[in-house]
Amino acid sequence: MRKVFDINVFGVLSTTQAFAPLPLQAKGTIVNVGSITGRVQGPYASPYGASKAALEMMSYAMRQEMEPLGLHVVHVIGGIATSHCWENMPRKSIPETLLYYLIREKAEALMTRAGNYMSAVEFAHDIYARITKLTPPAIIWPGSMIWPPRIVNVLVFLFGPCVWDLVTSGVSGLKDLRKIVREKEWEKK
Repeated sequence: MRKVFDINVFGVLSTTQAFAPLPLQAKGTIVNVGSITGRVQGPYASPYGASKAALEMMSYAMRQEMEPLGLHVVHVIGGIATSHCWENMPRKSIPETLLYYLIREKAEALMTRAGNYMSAVEFAHDIYARITKLTPPAIIWPGSMIWPPRIVNVLVFLFGPCVWDLVTSGVSGLKDLRKIVREKEWEKK
């Protein structure tokens, strides 16, 4: 978790501080790339999601702090784009000693999701087109799968996180694990 925060939060902060004179001189734009995972969290990715949520809060504060200096700060809430990220990530299988091993197929499928998503080039062009406007927006939502998190945000706001829990528990295997654990408890009685 520390490594993820070092990259996604402290790395962004350090880079921004190091290069601050450049956008200041140009009255430019600072772009922080977050993720829909920072908005709507599902199982098995909490360090990444927490780091992207922290980056989003940092971006909002930076936007307010930099505005008097003539700088724009844009926060990108990136949807899914194709990349080599999943291919290059070291594969870790769930150890047999964990209860989650019983649902490993669903858990590992969720952690290595694949699909027909927006290309990385389209993703970059979409961001570029928006940040080069005279007055760029404070938030950009590029990429695939950006509408479900927006809808989930509203549902969670209205009804609480139990709505999202119902959705994710099935696809993540956690519903199956709950059933297995309850059956084991019943056997003990």
